[in-house]
Parts: sequence; structure tokens; C-alpha cells
Amino acid sequence: MHLLTSSLFLPSILPLLPSFAHQRTLLESYMLTILVTSLSRGRPTIDARIPLSWPDHPAGMANAEGNGWCEIIQRTLGHPDSHVIKSVRALLHLGRKHALAGSLPGAVGGAGAETFDGMADVDGAVFVRMAAEIGRYQGWSEPPPETEGWDRSALGWDEAWR
Repeated sequence: MHLLTSSLFLPSILPLLPSFAHQRTLLESYMLTILVTSLSRGRPTIDARIPLSWPDHPAGMANAEGNGWCEIIQRTLGHPDSHVIKSVRALLHLGRKHALAGSLPGAVGGAGAETFDGMADVDGAVFVRMAAEIGRYQGWSEPPPETEGWDRSALGWDEAWR
């Protein structure tokens, strides 16, 4: 979640850097941080077809007008855990920016092959589906019981507060 939300700041920071070399260093460091963080939590399996199979509207909402964003935002806006709405905001931004299939950087490699299964089919719909899943998983208007929700096991918060 933090990796997702922090990505929103890259487009506004990169132009402020004095050279392409500085931009490249920032992006390489950022990607290395994502890689190390992901690997430290266990090697993730990446299959873009999984979120593409999720519903693009909150549960109980008829597939009405639009694409689900209005209902998702309305249902999560007042959530007591600010991480929920920040994640939805990041996904909304990415969904608008990468609305077309294949527009996600790195979806297809230099030889024209997918970098991960299903990546060539990723379009803006994957982001609305992920936002709907976050709302479902985190609870639409209140946090889930302590046994559910964000996985905070590696943060060390309990130890820090003791």
C-alpha cells in the first residue's frame, strides 16, 4: 500500500531534478526499494489476470452507469483508516493515466513478450477492480476486525510501542 501511494509523487518530483542522471538514480533507487521490500515479504506471484477477474463495482451495487469509481470513492471517503482512501486515490490516478491496454510501462518487454502473465491486457479496468477489492477487504465504511485488514506483521509497531 505504501509503495502504491508513494508512486503518485514521482511525476511531480522527477522534473525538479537537475538532470536525467539524477532522475534515473531516483527511479532505480525507488524500484530497488520496491524489489527488496517485495522479496523480503516472500517472492510474490504476479499474474495480472487475477485482478482482471474481480468485479469492478462494490458488492451489492448493480452494474449501473459508469465504471464504479464514483461508488467506490463515496464508500471509502470517510473510512477511518486513511490508508484506504489514499490507496483508492492512487489507483484512480493510475487508472485514468493507463486507461488503454498495453499503456502500463513495463507491461510488454523489448521482445514484445509480456513481462508477467496477463500484463498486455492490463488497462484502466484493473485499477478500479483493485480499488473495489481494497474496499471489500478493508471494509467500506469501517475497519475490519483485527484479524483481517492490512498485513502489518512486518512493521514492528507492537515492538516499538512496548
